[in-house]
Amino acid sequence: MNGGSDDSPDQWSRSAGNSPLPKDDGPETLIIGHDPPATRGPRRPYERPGRKDNAVSARPVRHLRVLCTVLAGALFVLAGLVAIAVGTGSEWRRCPNHSGAQTDIQRLRQLTEAEHGALVTADTNRLDTLLAEDFTLVTPDGQTLSRDDLIAAVRSGDVNFQAFRLHEFSSSDALEVRLDCDIATVTYRSEMEVSSDLLHFRHDSRHTDTWVRHGRSWQEVRGQTTAVGGFPPPGQ
Repeated sequence: MNGGSDDSPDQWSRSAGNSPLPKDDGPETLIIGHDPPATRGPRRPYERPGRKDNAVSARPVRHLRVLCTVLAGALFVLAGLVAIAVGTGSEWRRCPNHSGAQTDIQRLRQLTEAEHGALVTADTNRLDTLLAEDFTLVTPDGQTLSRDDLIAAVRSGDVNFQAFRLHEFSSSDALEVRLDCDIATVTYRSEMEVSSDLLHFRHDSRHTDTWVRHGRSWQEVRGQTTAVGGFPPPGQ
């Protein structure tokens, strides 16, 4: 019995455990157009499952997506540049050309003289159209008057302008308009006679007025009056 073949299960298990593993012939070669082999060896690290031809065909798709993203970004930047250019162009189109500038300068001269006339005649309706709602005036004594304060004082007679005329001793005293698109600065020298309460003043002044375009016309937003020689005038 000891010389016969041993068909016990232990012998089979030992034979199965000692049998060599199948030889790994390396990575498989996949031929496009042929079915893949039924079995494959162990997957290599970082190897993605699936057919290699799918990975190859996916590359153009990824490249197309990147190209589309770049083009979309370029179009977005181009649209922004166009918007800036259009906005800048429209802003400059609002600025007057040379002939239009001369018209505006002449108009601002007329409005300045119209304001002087309205103060002398106490035409508060005219002042209401010439002065912007946020208008402020710095008086020769350094006080600040709002639009409503000035109009109320002129209407009530608390401030009474007997004279308000341009005073040009030299070319530097002439009325000058500096125009910058929708904003203008008007400078000039004047001779004023003003009564306030029981006080009466006659003095020279230098003025700096700021006007802004309002629709088709202009409105004054700031006024600065400086008495020449100080205020009150010497000897008064």
